[in-house]
This record gives sequence, structure tokens and C-alpha cells, in this order.
Amino acid sequence: MDDLARLVAIEEIKTLKSRYFHALDRKNMTAYAATFTDDAEVDVRGVMSTEEQGETLAGFDEKAVLVGGKAMAELVATTMGDIKTVHYGYMPQIEIMSETTAKGMWGLEDRLWYPEGAPHRFFHGFGHYHETYRKTADGWRIASMRITRLRILME
Repeated sequence: MDDLARLVAIEEIKTLKSRYFHALDRKNMTAYAATFTDDAEVDVRGVMSTEEQGETLAGFDEKAVLVGGKAMAELVATTMGDIKTVHYGYMPQIEIMSETTAKGMWGLEDRLWYPEGAPHRFFHGFGHYHETYRKTADGWRIASMRITRLRILME
């Protein structure tokens, strides 16, 4: 793969991640599921906690590894449907492994505002997305994802 093709692939993956964030925060679960491959492995263990803090968002089974974008969309719709969210991905480190595979890490920041009566009012998290990508007939998709948390602030 030449340098230009590599740079184009990196930009396409950045656009994929942007679509992921927009669909997630707008609760468009069809578009959200479409950012993953059908066989994507999404490890949600620790997604809403840190080892140091031990905080966990109610509703998340932190022992789970989900398969496919539809399963991930169902989890998000069930656990975050009434929560207002804003997610950011920063400073991507994307490595193109071949013409159809890549891996990356993104800095993560997310903010969640809970509805009236929830156990918490606000969640502000920091960490990293660890991902692999596969180019499909429909373009680049997330093939695996794991989120690690560095810090969580809750009210």
C-alpha cells in the first residue's frame, strides 16, 4: 500500500469514528450498529468503571463481550436510552496493517446527563478506545472494540 492509499484509509477510519459518535449521541441505533462489522467483538468489561474507583453504571454487565453491531446497539438503547450523552474521540493513533485491516487507539472523553430520579445526575469519563477495523464492501467498519477508563467523575 502506498503512502497516499494509507492516508486515505486513515481519513476514512476517522470518518467512521465520527459517524459512530454522532449516531451514539443522537441515539440512532441503526446508524450506530452499521459502524460495526456483523461479527465485531465488543468487550464492555470495565466500560463504565475504573479499577481504582470501582464505580459502575447500573445496567451494564461488565463481564460481557458482545458480538456484532446490533448487539451493541441493543445494549446502548437499553442502558442509555434516556441518558443525554456527548462523546469525543481525540488524538487517534491509527496503523494500517493491510489494505483491509487496521488498528487504532483514541483518547476518550464522555459526558452523560441522567434523567430525573436516576441514582446519579452526571457522569464524566476519560480513557481510551482500543479498536481494530476491517474494510468491507460498505467501507471501513469497527471489527473489535475495548474501552479502558482512566478516571470517572460522578455526581
